[in-house]
Amino acid sequence: MGVTEAITIGQELYSPKYKKNGKYVCDTYTVLDLLYESGVKCLILIEQNYAKPKKPFIYSIGDVLGGFYFQDYEVRNCDFANSERVRWFKEHQLSQGQCKSIQLKKKLSYEKVLSKANHKYKFSKLLFQRPDGIPLYLNGLLHSEIKTLSAEFGFHLSSAYRILNIYLAFGKCRDSFIPLYKNIGKFRSIAKNAIEAKKKFSKGLGRPPMSHNEKRRVVNQQDEINVSHFIKRIKRQSSLSILCDEFNQRFAVSEQVDREIDYSKLLTLSQFRRLYYKFVTKAEHRKRIFGAKEFNNSYATRTSTSRSGLSCVSERYEIDSTTIDAYVVSEFNFKAVPRLTLYFVIDVFSSCIVGFYLTHLGQSEESFRMALFNSFVEKSALCKKHNVEYKDGDWPCHHVCRELVFDRGTELKKSNIESMIDGDIGIKTVSLPTVVVNKIWPQF
Repeated sequence: MGVTEAITIGQELYSPKYKKNGKYVCDTYTVLDLLYESGVKCLILIEQNYAKPKKPFIYSIGDVLGGFYFQDYEVRNCDFANSERVRWFKEHQLSQGQCKSIQLKKKLSYEKVLSKANHKYKFSKLLFQRPDGIPLYLNGLLHSEIKTLSAEFGFHLSSAYRILNIYLAFGKCRDSFIPLYKNIGKFRSIAKNAIEAKKKFSKGLGRPPMSHNEKRRVVNQQDEINVSHFIKRIKRQSSLSILCDEFNQRFAVSEQVDREIDYSKLLTLSQFRRLYYKFVTKAEHRKRIFGAKEFNNSYATRTSTSRSGLSCVSERYEIDSTTIDAYVVSEFNFKAVPRLTLYFVIDVFSSCIVGFYLTHLGQSEESFRMALFNSFVEKSALCKKHNVEYKDGDWPCHHVCRELVFDRGTELKKSNIESMIDGDIGIKTVSLPTVVVNKIWPQF
């Protein structure tokens, strides 16, 4: 079976990469329908171009498409559900777990994007719900209906055609109308100076000024140079608002008697903050404010030392427990039984799970002992008991550890922990410090 026979509606055609404006790009087309014209097999294709969507067209197999022959193209199944804009939208939706004002802004932004996408999707679906909708649209026979519906939905006629082309090119689903806001300004070039920025962005960038007194302009490369020079000459580290005022006093205010303000060099606090953190990390900024000693004691990131001093497996085990968020109902009285508690033991050197214990009894000394017992014994009997295939060497973790690390849980009281460990397992507690971590070594 040839490549043309294997093509189905909804698949994508990827062209070989070619150089365009100094970058390597590839063209992507969506297969909308299959048809025959004068005995020649043809495809109804539409280019996937979100910025400049185009109408579908008829392509005859064997003709040149975008500078390449059909056999040069790669056929793939569509993956619109996992596209970049859909992943951004899902992350945007999940990020609403933040608090207060940030959560409210995220929620309002998410709901606005969702309502717009639903509105466009409803408009497109009404036009293409008929079986012959795509051929009629291709031949221009739906113009009157598009004009009528666009007026009902509040779309300009040119915007309506743009919406319909995006709908066909990106999977005929609601997610095709999700914008990729995170790429706004990502590939924009920065002007060299204030004069070039005013010519290039005459209407400005970003949000409009909040009031007539607010002076906002487009940041240019000269501003970055000024901020970098200013950072090198900072004598006394202060908050960003004070540093922003000092910067404007030095670069935007003339030294003459009239003290005129040069608004072509004036930066707002948000602009100064963005440029400042280009040259100084937040950790360095805190270190400058609080000093090296206070920063290392209170703010410095500390890496874990759980593997320090280890040279082989079974030297140090860690044990912990967690309550599983699952509810089981008894078949006799239809009441929920206590939730399951899972104890697990990990070898720190190899990160291997050496043993575990699942119980309905909650956190207790008995469960703690059983988890350790399962870690120190050979696993063949356990696997055989639960009908799990096991060969010698599949799970070679059955050694008594040299050191055991655990936190001070509710089941581990100071009065009974030493007798339990020493009497049942043969490990003697050397110390019981007041910090969270307790370490015990075996008795020899």
